[in-house]
Amino acid sequence: METRCLIISDDGMVRNAIVIDLSKEWRPNHGTVLPVEDAPLVNGMKPWIGWRRLDNDVWQRPQPFPSWSWTGTDWEAPVPKPEGEDFFWDEDAQEWIAE
Repeated sequence: METRCLIISDDGMVRNAIVIDLSKEWRPNHGTVLPVEDAPLVNGMKPWIGWRRLDNDVWQRPQPFPSWSWTGTDWEAPVPKPEGEDFFWDEDAQEWIAE
């Protein structure tokens, strides 16, 4: 049966996604194969290309903006997001803008 899988390189980066039959002998020789169904949900999302699996098995999604910092569990804007309305981050102005 064919299964969607992530190909994870030695540095933990998800480099590719493929569909393979896991019952067959063939495996890519350039990384670890992880079936997408076995990957955890992270903030409601499954890891995908560009994500990184860290040593402590925490999954790091791609950095949303250059100014954001990694907290150990997620990316954080340099300014806390206001509560209430929908906001989007303006990287040039370094502030949250109400939609």
